Amino acid sequence: METIAIRDILITPQQELKIDKKSTMKFLSRINAGSFGGIFKGQLDEKNKRTGRIQKERVVVKIEAMECDYPQLSLEHGFYSHIHERHSSFIDGIPFFYRFLKDVQLEYRMKKEPKAAPKFGRFNCLVIEELGLDLSDVRKKFDQGLPFGVWVDLIMQIFDIMKNLFKRRIIHRDIKPCNFMLGHPEEKDRRNRGPESVFIVDFGLAKITQQTKNGKIVRMERNKDKGPIGTKTYMSEYVMNRDTPHMRDDLISCCYVFREMTDRPLPWNDMEFPCLDRKEMLKRKKALDGAALFGQTDNPRDYFFTWDRERTKKNRPKQPDISAMIKLFDYIKNLNWDEEPDFERIDRYVDEMSNLEANQTFMETNNPWWWDPVLEIVNK
Repeated sequence: METIAIRDILITPQQELKIDKKSTMKFLSRINAGSFGGIFKGQLDEKNKRTGRIQKERVVVKIEAMECDYPQLSLEHGFYSHIHERHSSFIDGIPFFYRFLKDVQLEYRMKKEPKAAPKFGRFNCLVIEELGLDLSDVRKKFDQGLPFGVWVDLIMQIFDIMKNLFKRRIIHRDIKPCNFMLGHPEEKDRRNRGPESVFIVDFGLAKITQQTKNGKIVRMERNKDKGPIGTKTYMSEYVMNRDTPHMRDDLISCCYVFREMTDRPLPWNDMEFPCLDRKEMLKRKKALDGAALFGQTDNPRDYFFTWDRERTKKNRPKQPDISAMIKLFDYIKNLNWDEEPDFERIDRYVDEMSNLEANQTFMETNNPWWWDPVLEIVNK
């Protein structure tokens, strides 16, 4: 069978896939597609074991052709299974995993021949909880950076997610804004699944750092000869310099994401001084410390969104003090390769910042803490 490029086909909408006697899945619309995989909105209908009623779930279906050159879904399925091991309920910050369907037949047409007779192909499907916007899309809606209180809440939630992954000895290895998503805007019933909750997605490059084999603990080996893994803009200087990614590197990438969610671009993405060359980018990352990443500057623009955009420069309130983030980043950057991050220490830095009296006043008077006003803008 020839390899099917997902971006070149149209999965027939509204087609139903019978999973078993109690479950069916319907494909609704395509969200995104590339050469080897695609993402579709779907609906999963399952009979509730207790009530016997059909329960409809909003889902996202990731698909890949059975014969694709670089299969990823079985690997990603393995990580969802590992995370949800002995957990049939929802886990904060992790999309709920419903099914992995291997070698199923789906109807499709070629994109360039939409009116031609349908064809049938064999695909793998990963079915997970449908979420809302990713952080890169959220950032585009706030050209002046996120409100400070929401920014702090994002930091807290993301560090909680990373702590949860590291407990399971999982590193993500592709931390970036589009791999963090908000909950579905219409989810109101389930605790910590709504639009003010943050989730990490896409475990296609993830890795387990430690596991038990034959009664012995086997740790991931360090190999400095392999090529960089992840997205160049957000990978740490160590990974960019061909070191093996570990927990430290995921947290450094998180800090890059935090910086981008303010009104300041990353130092190697500044349009005034564009930096596209790999060597120059690596040089800037090596020289970067907490003060360069999170230090206050004389930039006349606000770092965080404020609701009164008509304020004159003279009346502009003093921006929040985020100097605790300087210490936080310096601590993370100086961790040894496989050193366990001290999340109690990390949480203290974030609490120190959020609990400053001046920052509390700023949030109360200029920048609402709660998400509701933000979600009105995000979900327009």
